Amino acid sequence: MQLKKADGTASIYDNLEELFRAKRSVRNELFGSYLTEADEDGNVKPSVVLTKVDEKMKSYGLYLSNLKTLRGEVSRLVADEEAQRLQGTVNEMSNEQAEALMNQLKLKLGYGE
Repeated sequence: MQLKKADGTASIYDNLEELFRAKRSVRNELFGSYLTEADEDGNVKPSVVLTKVDEKMKSYGLYLSNLKTLRGEVSRLVADEEAQRLQGTVNEMSNEQAEALMNQLKLKLGYGE
């Protein structure tokens, strides 16, 4: 199996046991956190790994959904801050500067001549 790392490189493992012989730090980089360990003989129970993977996928799905919701809210706040900053800039303009800005906006939006 070929697994990608955050830096874009890939690691190839022939089987589950080979993967779990890799250092925990390597597995954490591949999967985001701890899954399970091989026993003292180097064996890994696929059913245990499957259960852990299912748990992580459910959690990560929830995290991703929450992060998307948070991003939407923060994006709105940033847009509001930017709008307020721009409003302050426009308020400080002279009439001539404001008129020049309006003319440029009309041209940009296709309302100009």
